[in-house]
Amino acid sequence: MNILTMKKNKGTIEVKTDRRLYVIDFLNDKILSNGKEIKALPSDVIQFYSKCRRSHAYDRETSLLSSLVHKSGNNFKYYREAESFISIAIQNLDLEYRVDLTDMCNLKLTKDYLEWCREHEKTVCLRTIDRYYREKLEDSIPKELKPYYVMMNDYATTKNINKETLFKLLKILKYTVYHLRADEAIDDIKEIGELVDVLTTDESKKLLNTNRTVSQNYRIIEQQEFVGNKAFENTLRKLNFMNGKCFDDYIVVVPQNVMDLIDEGFQQNNCVGYYYNGSIRNGDEYIFFLRKKDKPEKSYITCRYCMFTKKVEEARCKNNRDVDSTAAAIIYRINDLINDTL
Repeated sequence: MNILTMKKNKGTIEVKTDRRLYVIDFLNDKILSNGKEIKALPSDVIQFYSKCRRSHAYDRETSLLSSLVHKSGNNFKYYREAESFISIAIQNLDLEYRVDLTDMCNLKLTKDYLEWCREHEKTVCLRTIDRYYREKLEDSIPKELKPYYVMMNDYATTKNINKETLFKLLKILKYTVYHLRADEAIDDIKEIGELVDVLTTDESKKLLNTNRTVSQNYRIIEQQEFVGNKAFENTLRKLNFMNGKCFDDYIVVVPQNVMDLIDEGFQQNNCVGYYYNGSIRNGDEYIFFLRKKDKPEKSYITCRYCMFTKKVEEARCKNNRDVDSTAAAIIYRINDLINDTL
């Protein structure tokens, strides 16, 4: 069988040989041979791609369609899914195409991308599509954020990050640089790769906060496994017998969930909300806050009680500063109350 040409019409592909005209009618799930329906294409038609790719005797439309026929065979679903790609490609036959069936079925060819391929003399393929979108994304980055993009590329890949998420990450890097000492900022920025790795869902991306450092954002997303965790929340609430109790000018606030701990850690710039979550869930640690009675919503002192030692092991003000003697005396009284109750 000598195949002469392959041509696409709307909903069909015509394969012209020296003796027959095959029509792949993929809208009606039919294959015709000289007008009569047949069950399947002959192997010569399906395997024609191998001959076509070695010869320069065929036009580009025939070459492109031979690839589609070779990979789709008698599966009409593939022809329908690839039709948009093939139709646009046939209108731009001055370009070279190196794509497989998955590309044809899933990729959308845009006018801008095709013009970019012409301008840069590039083949239409996955590699150039990735490069095109990367360049387009980089061109859209505001001037003040571009240094942070360069910085980010040292520690994380941006290939699968959408524009909105990328801009948030760059603003987070900017915040980190501006709000930490130089050595702290360097160590914090190194965590950008881990932060990018945990951005697996739209919900995790929504948690990104441009007014927090890289590590703070990373920890908040990691903490999501404790959101709604009943064992974790039940342990926290075992200290509820103290919730709202006043001691002189102070009031005890018992966290009810991980978000309360996250807020405390952010306000206090300490590790509560992520470092002890596992031991809290296991019932080994308990957390409570000591705050000024006239400002119960504002963090003041974070306290950690250990079940093994039966005492408050840590009591820290903001930035892990030590508490004064007045607060220390009250915490001592609270320690006795916990031991008498638990």
